[in-house]
Amino acid sequence: MSTIKGQIWSFDFMLGIFIFVGVLIVFSNSVSNIKPDITENLAMQGQYISDHLVNSGIPNNWTIDDVDFIGLTTEKRLDSNKVTNFNNIVTTNYFNVKKILGVRSDFYVYFSDANHTVIDINGISSIGKDYTIENIDNLVKIERFLIYQGSPIRMVVLVW
Repeated sequence: MSTIKGQIWSFDFMLGIFIFVGVLIVFSNSVSNIKPDITENLAMQGQYISDHLVNSGIPNNWTIDDVDFIGLTTEKRLDSNKVTNFNNIVTTNYFNVKKILGVRSDFYVYFSDANHTVIDINGISSIGKDYTIENIDNLVKIERFLIYQGSPIRMVVLVW
């Protein structure tokens, strides 16, 4: 009586394993790309906030009562009165400011000099939600340069 011996590692079997593993890799990559990257989303929102703030706003000389678009500059320079108005509107209605800015993330804005020392604008050292008391998993920092009193300064926007 003769028995037929099979080959376990036949070409068909190896090709099937190769195709299966390839499909599995493609599937796992596509599933991981479906979930948006949280850091990337925060960076976009931080950029959006900083883009708003480096402009003059609408109307150009906006106040707390008539602001449509928040901006902190006048003629390409930081306007200390607008910083004060921004601080006041954030203090009175933080969630409305987030709505005006078009973001859902929390934010914190401060200004620093060339040595990274925080500077006060009209006695205001920071604006927004205090990130130091929050339990934050992801924090994104956006820096923009402005002119204030004839000198370059940094406007730092933290988003989480």
